[in-house]
Order: sequence, then structure tokens, then C-alpha cells
Amino acid sequence: MANVDDQSSQVCSDKPTVVTCDMCVELSAKLSELDGKYDMTFIHYQKLTVDLSKSTEANMFLKKNEKKFKNVIDTLRNDLSEVTKIVSSKQIAINNYINMLEETKKELACVKCENEAIQLKIDNYSNSMYVLDHIIDIQKKKSDVRCVGYKKKSATN
Repeated sequence: MANVDDQSSQVCSDKPTVVTCDMCVELSAKLSELDGKYDMTFIHYQKLTVDLSKSTEANMFLKKNEKKFKNVIDTLRNDLSEVTKIVSSKQIAINNYINMLEETKKELACVKCENEAIQLKIDNYSNSMYVLDHIIDIQKKKSDVRCVGYKKKSATN
């Protein structure tokens, strides 16, 4: 430090004396540790400040567009309601088609059964016709018209 004497105009510079005691060394170590913690805390504070400013900007943007977002949500909600109604009506139509298909399958099965019964009758008729034609041909003599399958001669003939 500089000491200025009132009586002289000379400046005397004294070098500071360093006093090292155990307590001072301990306090100095704690001070340097606290300085490190302060630096880390200050850096963390700066990062938090940056994050806060970004969040504030995002919040302001969202508040500006909140009305638009609510309108979009309402529109989407209405669209969802309409789509649900349409899907419901389409599902009812599909169920009706399925029921009609089942009824048609039942009718087809009945028609197939009837067809088989008729076909059996036709086959039986054809077989009977063949047998009758064969028997009649055997029983019939060339000039005899009184056999099975012919009408009796009337008196007019």
C-alpha cells in the first residue's frame, strides 16, 4: 500500500505481508470450493434462464394460437361424431346384407333339396317308363292289340 506522509512528498510502497495461519488456509480452501460451486450454479442458472425464455416464447405462441387449436379440436370432434354415425349406418347395412345372404343360403338349400327330390322322381319315372316300354314290347304280339298297354277294341272298329 501506499503511505503518504504529511511531512514529505515521497511515496513509500509497502508490499503486503502474507499471513498464513491454519484457519486462513482452511477458509481459503472453502472459498475456492465455494467459488467452484458458485461457477457451476451460475452456469446452471444461465441454462435455466435460457430454458425459461424458450418456454415463455412457446407459451406465448400457444396462447396466440389457442383459439385456432380449440376450433380445430371442435371440428375434429364433430367430424368424429359424423364418422361414427356413418360407420354405424354402414354396419347396420352390412348386417342386413349378411342376414339376406343367410336367408338366401337357406332358400338355396331348400331348392337343392326340392331339386334332388324332383330329380329322383324323374329318374324313377324314366326307369319305370323304360321297364314298361320293355315289358309291353315283349308281351305285344305283332297283330295282337289286346295286350297290356292297348285299349280294347270297340265295336265300331
